[in-house]
Amino acid sequence: MMVMNASGNGNSPIGASFSPAELRYAVIGNIINQYNPDIILSQEGRKKLYKLFYDNLTNEHTLYVSVYNDEAGVSYNAAKFTIFDPKQQLWSLNTTLICNCVISSNSQLLSRFKALVMYPKGPHVQNGFLVVSYHGRYNDITLENKKIVLKEFLTLIMYYITTCECMPVVIAGDFNMKLDQGLLNNLTAGLSNPFFGHTILKLLSYTPTKNRNKIIDNMIVSSTLDVKDNGVIDVYKQITEMYPFVQQNHCPIILDHDPLYLSCSMQTPQNNLPSFPIALPPAMNQPLTYYPV
Repeated sequence: MMVMNASGNGNSPIGASFSPAELRYAVIGNIINQYNPDIILSQEGRKKLYKLFYDNLTNEHTLYVSVYNDEAGVSYNAAKFTIFDPKQQLWSLNTTLICNCVISSNSQLLSRFKALVMYPKGPHVQNGFLVVSYHGRYNDITLENKKIVLKEFLTLIMYYITTCECMPVVIAGDFNMKLDQGLLNNLTAGLSNPFFGHTILKLLSYTPTKNRNKIIDNMIVSSTLDVKDNGVIDVYKQITEMYPFVQQNHCPIILDHDPLYLSCSMQTPQNNLPSFPIALPPAMNQPLTYYPV
């Protein structure tokens, strides 16, 4: 699995004669070809990016299909997975949680992420897992408000996986804020009780490359996933190896985030087809009404 913000910093390449977008898509294509991920969680992608995945990166073993909105997308190898799109259930659940004052109505949650339930293909019935590509808000919001939005986003996702027998989940993307395990624990406090199947969210750590002085891209996995490997790809190295004429100070114009990668497997089988309606934990002492789509 790979996570990438597929945009540059928006500046003009002063003193350079190249097209940032043209080089950007070439570098992305090269990275995908090198790592051949089964699933790509992207942020700030455009239609051209997903067309690149489908048109240029398809071979006899890989057929990338993408589901996306303006902020985030999920691309997957259709040769290996079938999918279920939980968009309607998440929208309805979001309304339910707002009506029961669990989350607020002004955080624009639904426009910040894209989620798919992935079912591996094979001779036997395979259990599914949820992947979520998340793009946190950037410069129009304070850090404290970013934390509120993230808390409500995680609440929505945790309630959803509860309807699916605590389905394993990977949440990853450009959070646009620094996150550590302590903060993640605080944001999800109360969401790991028996009602949620003791699902605990774990932040995967990695060492940023020398080109990135802070970590705002993150990968979060549930305790029901066994992580084999995770790390970071040096995008500046990728750019300069392909295009030696690009100066280092121009690299962020092409891509200003290092992609992340993750290899994992499910620890325990899950019977995780979505099941509605759901109920709030008794501790909240509030009835939950399910609003059909």
